[in-house]
Amino acid sequence: MPSESLSPQEANDLLHKLITESTRIQGAFVSPVSGVRAVVWGVIRVSLTGLLNIVEREDDTPSPIICFDPSRAVLPVRCRNL
Repeated sequence: MPSESLSPQEANDLLHKLITESTRIQGAFVSPVSGVRAVVWGVIRVSLTGLLNIVEREDDTPSPIICFDPSRAVLPVRCRNL
């Protein structure tokens, strides 16, 4: 079944909801060329620089994070075989 795309406004609204409600999400990074894969379960927090961080535990500084800039997301990506 094909997945539906979100409009930029719908994506912004969903992101805002996930942040304000502290919803636990899964963040994944996959680089097919290098074979690197990383997965983190956590909540989204906005950094002082405006980047978004997915953090497992806010009280644990060395906790794994995935950091990203949502303005650079230009194409929908489907993750497979994580």
